[in-house]
Order: sequence, then structure tokens, then C-alpha cells
Amino acid sequence: MKINFSWGTGIAIFIIIFIGFYVSLMLITKQRKFDLVSKEYYPESIEFESRIEKTRNAKALHEKLQIKVKGDSLQILLPDWKNGSVVSGTAYFYRPNNSLQDISVPLEINYDGEQMIDAGEMKTGRYIAKVEWIILDTKYYDEISIYIP
Repeated sequence: MKINFSWGTGIAIFIIIFIGFYVSLMLITKQRKFDLVSKEYYPESIEFESRIEKTRNAKALHEKLQIKVKGDSLQILLPDWKNGSVVSGTAYFYRPNNSLQDISVPLEINYDGEQMIDAGEMKTGRYIAKVEWIILDTKYYDEISIYIP
């Protein structure tokens, strides 16, 4: 037995398959969670020029900011540290694949120019450390990609 297959039937089958594909694609994307880089995206974009200046200040230093993983701790070493200098700032650990695992820590630098942070609550994976600090009225900003084992 031969089935009669006209061009109208082909177009109808194509449209049905296309609509089915499109609906399934929409359902898949609705179930997926997308995290923005920041919830306060617009205010941060306004402050972008000041961040560029802070980054220039950090690149002009003789040493670079260092963050080392030591067991269950993270060691932050500030560059060009002068013993006794007053430091203020924050270290923000941004998790690209899950914003619920982001961590913000105020800087409390000791006399050696370092700070130890407990990394026990941080999940295994990649983080981007965004560190902003002020020494002697000069503002600095740097980002370092780290991996927590």
C-alpha cells in the first residue's frame, strides 16, 4: 500500500515539528536558573569609572594582590603593605555558577599585611575574589580567580 504524501502534508508536518521543538525549548529554558552578575547592576555600572581608577592604582603597585589557599583557610596578602598602615575594605568572593554561595568579608589585615579567612563554608569550585581596599586615602581594587579544592 502506498501512502499519498503531498506538499501540503509535508508543510503541516514541518510546522507541527517546529512548534513542538519551540515549545520544548521554552520549557527547558524556563526551568533553568540564570544568575545575574550582580543584583544591583545599574548602580554598579554608574560606579564603573571609579573602579577603573582603583584598578589602575592596584596595577601601579610594585607587588600584586595575592590570595592563597592554605588548607581550610584563605590567606589574603596585600601588596606594598606598610606596617601599621590603616586598611579598610572588603573581599567579595563571587561564585559564577551560584549567587547563593557568594561571600563578603570585611578586611582585617594584621601587622604582616595578611588576613586569614575561614574557607570551611565555601563550596568546592571556582570563585572570583573581588578585593577593594584603602590604604592612606588611596583606593585600590583587584580581582583574582581562585579555586577551592
